[in-house]
Amino acid sequence: YNEALEIFEETIVSFPEADWKSSQGEFRPDAMSLHALQALDFHLFSSDDTLETWTFRFTKHAWDIADWTDEATEMPERAEILAYLQDLKSSVSYLLGNMTDSDLSKPCATDGWFGKTLLGRLVYTLRHTTHHQGQLAILRHHAGEKKDTWR
Repeated sequence: YNEALEIFEETIVSFPEADWKSSQGEFRPDAMSLHALQALDFHLFSSDDTLETWTFRFTKHAWDIADWTDEATEMPERAEILAYLQDLKSSVSYLLGNMTDSDLSKPCATDGWFGKTLLGRLVYTLRHTTHHQGQLAILRHHAGEKKDTWR
């Protein structure tokens, strides 16, 4: 997880400023980044898996795909998204560092599509995060930044 979040951070940091808040084809890089972090936060730290009761860190959130395309939609600044990522990196490290093998097989609070056990949820959330990191890397490449963030 730490390595994946480091790569995600490098991708955000290296995205060209001129293209950070503009639609690149279908998606806005800032909104996609926020969505990935909100999903990570929700899937790993929600107590009841209910979006209606979840407190988003920012007033404006990027849960819905429509928020990823509209350039008029206000999103947090890149520095705020990076600060959110730093907080999540610390929270994820703490969570994983205090987890036992038996914790991984515990059932999730709900029988969600992301897995029936904590391990299933962790794997799904990692895949979701790296999926969006890959999308961001492609958008960054199309914006002219050719730096590779693969390790």
